[in-house]
Amino acid sequence: MDLYEEDLNAENMERFRTKIYSIGPDKELHGPILPKNVDGLYSRHVAQRAAEKTGTDYVGHLPYSGDKNPLMRKLNNYLENDQLTDMIIEHLTSDIEKRRTLPNNIECSNIILVCGHGGNSFIQDNIKAISQEVKFPVTYIHPLVGLKVNHPIRGEISPGHANDCEHSIGIYLKCFNNEAYKKLNEEAAKNPEETLAQFPVLNCLSGFMMEKYFPGEEYQKFREQSKGREKKTLEFIENAKKGQAIFASREVGRYFTEGNIETVIREILK
Repeated sequence: MDLYEEDLNAENMERFRTKIYSIGPDKELHGPILPKNVDGLYSRHVAQRAAEKTGTDYVGHLPYSGDKNPLMRKLNNYLENDQLTDMIIEHLTSDIEKRRTLPNNIECSNIILVCGHGGNSFIQDNIKAISQEVKFPVTYIHPLVGLKVNHPIRGEISPGHANDCEHSIGIYLKCFNNEAYKKLNEEAAKNPEETLAQFPVLNCLSGFMMEKYFPGEEYQKFREQSKGREKKTLEFIENAKKGQAIFASREVGRYFTEGNIETVIREILK
């Protein structure tokens, strides 16, 4: 008699065959309030909580990130997306093979990648190739898809890079510099454009839309690829004049974080 088979509920054993990885950079520009590894911290938190709630196997974190936008790849010193795809395949394949050498290994049935970095959407484009190479179905969960909140003070808050949503997530996860938050809003109230030029990644990279601060061909290409983003620049400036260029709320952060955990749980329980 196999005592392990007797002791473990069949449904739980089957669910444990799903292997969950978080994925996101350990270093990316987010301005002065959030840590550079906030995307990695966030994806770890979401993946671990979803695994705990479902009895699934959270294996670990992949510190890999890229971006479809050449400027963002350059600013954050990212590898090319094809190189990163190859690294993901190599990491997953190696993990599975090593675990097979363990005497009580529970064989993998499928893999879920829980992402914390919006620029990693290229992974979804390559997900079929990744699955074929790894020889298991791989699902990619992009961060915060379909989530938004209508706030009584701020209006609609949607996911975006170093915006109200991400700063709220930071305060919820307790990786938020409150002194820097107060200082930035004070400085922005006095001179919004110069503050945004100093930290151009804020409010969805909106500082790069200001040509007088960011001339040159590579920034012009970014602006051409980012039609409509100038609204985020104007939004930052208008909010700064009201005294709160950046807004953060623990409740808003909780909504987005718990909502993303529920998205992962639904994928696990399919």
